[in-house]
Amino acid sequence: MRKIILLTSVLAALSACKTPAPVAPLNREPHALSIAPGVIIINTDTLAGMLAAANLVTENPGGTHSPSGPSWTTYYTAAVFWDTSQTNLKANDVELNGISIPLQSDNWYYTSSAQTFGTSMHWQVTANDSGTVPSIDTTISAPNIFHVTSPVPIVDTVSVGVGFTCTYGNPGTDSVNIYITYDSVATEALVDTSNHTPEPTPVETVVPNTGSFTVSGAMLSGFPTSGLLRVFITAYKWEEVTVSGKKYLVAAVSRARTYCFLKP
Repeated sequence: MRKIILLTSVLAALSACKTPAPVAPLNREPHALSIAPGVIIINTDTLAGMLAAANLVTENPGGTHSPSGPSWTTYYTAAVFWDTSQTNLKANDVELNGISIPLQSDNWYYTSSAQTFGTSMHWQVTANDSGTVPSIDTTISAPNIFHVTSPVPIVDTVSVGVGFTCTYGNPGTDSVNIYITYDSVATEALVDTSNHTPEPTPVETVVPNTGSFTVSGAMLSGFPTSGLLRVFITAYKWEEVTVSGKKYLVAAVSRARTYCFLKP
């Protein structure tokens, strides 16, 4: 089967994670594998594992929320290996840029420690004694950490009928994924306690990395005319490496998000 790349919901990819951490950069189900910012690789039958590092920059309006400052960055780094029966396998050691990644339950390797993006990431895997996980030594160029500069979080209000222009820094990739969703929980809690609007279908598209993208009113036609909108922009680089006849997916992902209010 030819490998197919699909772009899908950020939150769906995050919510189904198997690692013990509250958020992780990858999820694997039989015959499908996903990276948190929305990339799904179909047909994992051809893969024997994955090494991934991701970050999420959250814009902060004037440093008024905790953690303080104009923004904060969270990191998710994980690795997993499996056999043909989809059972997770343990290596003797997994390192990213010379630092060991801790082994978690169910034989996942995971850390939320900060990683350096915008440069090369060097993965080193030490083979296990049985040889089911080989030694892997590979490097991937990671996207830059970047910010959404507009809409300004919890300050700007955008029109559902007119649309708005989203601007962002340069992640250093050819394209970015734009993902826009309505936050019904935050709307009810922070904007209008009587608002019980269910979340509409998110808007998602892949566009050239130009630093800006115009979201048309037509794209927002399914959204309510009040409440809180979330905007995610994701950049990613990935490649397959073959070691001892087995294929492994190596990925690096940068993501930024902001929030804004809605009006008609």
